[in-house]
Amino acid sequence: MNSFDQATFENFNTAPGYYRQNSLLKALNAAHAFAVGTDRWLWIYGNSGVGKTHLCYAVRNYLRRSRQQVNLISFYEMIPWLRDQSPNRERKYEAFLQTEILILDDIHWLYRPDNALDNQAHQILTDILSVRHFNRYSTLLVSLQKPETLLANFAALIASTCDFVEIEAPDYRRRPSDEKK
Repeated sequence: MNSFDQATFENFNTAPGYYRQNSLLKALNAAHAFAVGTDRWLWIYGNSGVGKTHLCYAVRNYLRRSRQQVNLISFYEMIPWLRDQSPNRERKYEAFLQTEILILDDIHWLYRPDNALDNQAHQILTDILSVRHFNRYSTLLVSLQKPETLLANFAALIASTCDFVEIEAPDYRRRPSDEKK
């Protein structure tokens, strides 16, 4: 069990009185709306430690309690799969295409120089996102960078069907303890 298995919308800390509370509340409300059944995509982005991954797991946990099919994966975990040339890659590819709701956390990992992927791996990612978009499968994307910085062409394509929410707050782990309550 990881620490995010207990993540919920109720225990997401919007730090009452905190000067950036509005962006935290906006992200919380957008994640909740996504979980309860919007047909729109959601892309949450912001600095490290602002609660993006907590919201991913809150969505996943909510949907699991509702008995919905959901697949959450960090792109950091996905990189070996994208590099895999075995038949296993095809099975996972199909799972990412077909899952009812897909949550992709930390997609900025794909664009770090030390994780350089070949053109085929980038094409697979683009295919997954394109098929999901075309079929209107619910998808939640999370990154450090703004969408137009990471996937400029794709961000433009999904702009009409995706809500983009930026969390503007300092790292939660570095906030004074009285603001975490």
